[in-house]
Amino acid sequence: MAVPAAPESFVFPANHFPSFAIRRAGECSPSLSSDPIFRYLRSDELEVPFPSQEFRPTAKEVHAGRMEVVYNFNADAYCQDGVRTISGWSHGAWRLHNMARKKEEDWGMGYISREDMSEIGISLPDGMVEYRFNLKEAHMMVKKLQVRLPHKTYRDGKVRVLVYSKDDYTVLLDTQELTTVVRAIGWDDFVIRAELSGSEHDPVFHNAYQNAQLFRQPLRGDPIHPDWKDLFKVFIDMEPRRK
Repeated sequence: MAVPAAPESFVFPANHFPSFAIRRAGECSPSLSSDPIFRYLRSDELEVPFPSQEFRPTAKEVHAGRMEVVYNFNADAYCQDGVRTISGWSHGAWRLHNMARKKEEDWGMGYISREDMSEIGISLPDGMVEYRFNLKEAHMMVKKLQVRLPHKTYRDGKVRVLVYSKDDYTVLLDTQELTTVVRAIGWDDFVIRAELSGSEHDPVFHNAYQNAQLFRQPLRGDPIHPDWKDLFKVFIDMEPRRK
C-alpha cells in the first residue's frame, strides 16, 4: 500500500481521513472510509465533545527514550511513567462520542461501552474514543510502538481499532495482547482510535450497548489475569526526530 499524500483534508477513498483539528462542539471531523459512525459524524445536529487530552513524553521519558501510558479500570485513572496523572477515563481521551464507563454490580464486572439508550426508546448509535500521543514538541519520534487495547463482543457487537497519523493509518486486527505497530515507525504525532458498533438487543432487557466493550475487568477480588491490573497499555520507544 502506497503511503498517501497528506493534503489538509487527508482525503482517502471514498471518504475523508479524520482531521487532527480540534473543533468546537457541533463541528464534526470527516470520516475514514468504511467508518461505522460515518452517518452520525456527518449529522449537523450531533454534538461531539472533545476532551482534547494529549499524552506527551515527560523530560524523564525523553531522557530514557521510552514512554509508557496505562489505564486501570477499577482505579479509573491513567498512569504515565508509573505515576498517576489523570483521574476519570474520559479525561484521558482526545475525542469521544457516545461512550460511558459501566459497572455490572450483579455480575461484578466493569467496562467502557456505549451509552444505554433503551430508556429513551431510540436505536443505539455507534461510539468511538480516541487517544492522542504527541512526541513532536519533545523533538522525538516513534522507534517502536506497542499497543494493548483489549475488548469483548457479544451478539452482533464489533470493535475496530486503528492507529493513524497525519499521513497514514493502519487497522489493528488483534489488540487483546501487546501488539507492535510497525507502520508507526517514524511518526511523531498519532492517534489510537477504537470504534464500537452493534445494535442487536435482548427483547426483554434491550441491552445492545453491552454488545461491544472495552477494558472489561472484575470489580472485586483478585484479577483472573495479571494484565488486568493495567488494561489499556501504550509503550513507545522513542528516538530524536530527524530534521
